[in-house]
Amino acid sequence: MSQYEDGRKWSDQYNPDIKLCLLPYLGDVDEATPEEDMQRNTDMMATVGGRLVRVSCRVRDHKYLKKYGEEFTIRDQCDYSEFVKIQDGWGDFLFYGFAAPPEDGLWVARWSLICLEKFRAYVAQHIQRNAGQLPGRQMWNRTPDENQFRVFKLCDMPEGSVVDQSGVALDSCTRPAWPGGCFSSGLHKQPQPVRTR
Repeated sequence: MSQYEDGRKWSDQYNPDIKLCLLPYLGDVDEATPEEDMQRNTDMMATVGGRLVRVSCRVRDHKYLKKYGEEFTIRDQCDYSEFVKIQDGWGDFLFYGFAAPPEDGLWVARWSLICLEKFRAYVAQHIQRNAGQLPGRQMWNRTPDENQFRVFKLCDMPEGSVVDQSGVALDSCTRPAWPGGCFSSGLHKQPQPVRTR
């Protein structure tokens, strides 16, 4: 099994809970194919107002929550990386979360829903204002394949970029705010039954 398949198998365990988290925003969502994931930055899809909405999903191990809970990362290690796909217009939202402790079951303990339209505008503006320099800091995992990614702080995102968050904020910089029309068909949170976690 490849590293991609291993990682996907682990994160797919959380898909039922991710769907519950997305339900108030997108209604019913379907899991995307591996091809959609690898080529179009899409893990979940829904139809909202007649428009196909693509969601990229990432769940990190619980052991990283305390240290990295106010950040999100985007892979940037090859010619057509997740970061490049986002800049090419793929994906409407990024669901970024941290798993609950293993002894508590398969659910996402803390998550953020990020509007990729606003994130793309933030990146373009940063590049323009900083002589072509990309935002975020570049990091590498300490793994055999040396995964490369860009790290962004949630509090550095412009107003409205973070659509919503769960859990208790780990520091005072978090500013969840409704984006006021993240895409043209409008996205409105609908009341839903409360999750039991």
